[in-house]
Amino acid sequence: MNLSKQEMKGWCAKNKLKIFIFVIILGIGLASVGYSVENIVRFSLVQSETKVDDFLKQKMLIDNNQFDIFAKDNIIYLLNRSVLLDNKDFSCEEMLGTSYSHENSSGSPSNSFQINIEFNSKGKDKLVALSRSNVGERLAIVFDGRLIVDPIIQNQVTDGNLSVNGLSYDDARKLDYVLHKVCAWASNVSFSLVNPDNKCADQKSLPSASVGEYECLSMEGNNYAVSKKAELDSSGFKKAKILLAVRAPFTENKVQELGSEDIPWRFDEEEEAAHDVHAFQVKIELNENGRKVLKKLSENNAGQELATVFEDRLYYVERIPRNTTSDFVLVNGLTYNQAKRLTNVINRNE
Repeated sequence: MNLSKQEMKGWCAKNKLKIFIFVIILGIGLASVGYSVENIVRFSLVQSETKVDDFLKQKMLIDNNQFDIFAKDNIIYLLNRSVLLDNKDFSCEEMLGTSYSHENSSGSPSNSFQINIEFNSKGKDKLVALSRSNVGERLAIVFDGRLIVDPIIQNQVTDGNLSVNGLSYDDARKLDYVLHKVCAWASNVSFSLVNPDNKCADQKSLPSASVGEYECLSMEGNNYAVSKKAELDSSGFKKAKILLAVRAPFTENKVQELGSEDIPWRFDEEEEAAHDVHAFQVKIELNENGRKVLKKLSENNAGQELATVFEDRLYYVERIPRNTTSDFVLVNGLTYNQAKRLTNVINRNE
């Protein structure tokens, strides 16, 4: 479309609002560069929220040294630049294996979702102090330069954990995604050998020469002396998928591979206790390096137990078959939330 100068002036006059909003959005991206580091979550207080039309009429002068501007759902938000909490304050281990999201039955059908955020000891102290001084204020949660949600601080938090409720389905999904993504970056998955002679109650039961090489991990009431050395880790992984339960860890049976659209992100509508059902597994596809490591591992350690360790927790133990040339390994006996979490960590670069 080629316009003359006069026509361009006329078009600009008719579309001043669109142009201004575009400039604001561009400014938001530029002004937020200092805080929009990928995979960083920041919590800041909302100074004001104004409809776009009203914001334009007020012709507000913004001190960029004190405030950031964000736009969401036709609302302009002015946020204090002070970061009161961030994802370094999360307790990802506490959120591991639990549902981040569930329905809040007291809410309306369209805004009836809740996300629970667990914090570490340092984060708990910050949250308690923050909530004590700011009841009734809005706390914005920003990820990668975008405002995700801005819940009202309803009352003082005493247990140090934040329940963000009254969310729409879309906002709940967005926040759920953010929590999984940032916790995935703080996590690791590895496979380590189990000491065949020492199923221990604690470190003291190990021979003194082995104390530094092994750690005692528990699973389903059984204790295992797991080597601290990872035989296979993320450097050998390609990608991961969630599957329905399969028994054999190194052989692929005929099962349905489930995509993200096939598995509900909440189970409460289908089955009350489904998040406690260990009916899923994760198929971890290996790259060339991972296949070589697995082949060598099976040649030198056939019959020995191999432990799947995730965030210092024991997930699965299985005997290594002889002379395997498989291009994947399977982790069995997982709840859906555990499988989703494990998959997110392995696929975190995608």
